[in-house]
Amino acid sequence: MKHLNLLIILAAFSILFSSCNKDDDAQPATKTDFLVDKNWVPTAITINPAIQLNDSSVTNDWYGRVLPACVQDDIKIFSRNGSYRGEEGDDKCNSGDPQIFELGDWAFSDDETKLVVSANGNFSSYDIQELTATSLIYRYTVRSQGGGTTYTFIETYEVQP
Repeated sequence: MKHLNLLIILAAFSILFSSCNKDDDAQPATKTDFLVDKNWVPTAITINPAIQLNDSSVTNDWYGRVLPACVQDDIKIFSRNGSYRGEEGDDKCNSGDPQIFELGDWAFSDDETKLVVSANGNFSSYDIQELTATSLIYRYTVRSQGGGTTYTFIETYEVQP
């Protein structure tokens, strides 16, 4: 009888402890978790309406046709403490350029649907289209000089491997 009681107690403890799983207490990743402490590099930038280039061709591909190669590998880093920095990638436009070319702060606004960056005296607000652990896509508009045309940019970033 003592052995039966001992077995019942051991079985109860094993059921009790096996049902307590640390994974059950894990919180889902937040947008901040997805964004911070990663090296984000651009993979695509589009512009709408299309623009005419110096060679008279028209394009929506800002990344591939307008952005210099030495800027295509630049890195954006958002820190959990709200700081932001832009760093040169491996390909610098000028060898004497500082590694860190942009410093500032970042925050979410409008129920985490906007990414707001204040850096080097400039303020920018981006409409987040997608934010995952490996992908960041945001949209913003710019008015041309003279205000005749409003251009919409969509920038896509991926986490640098």
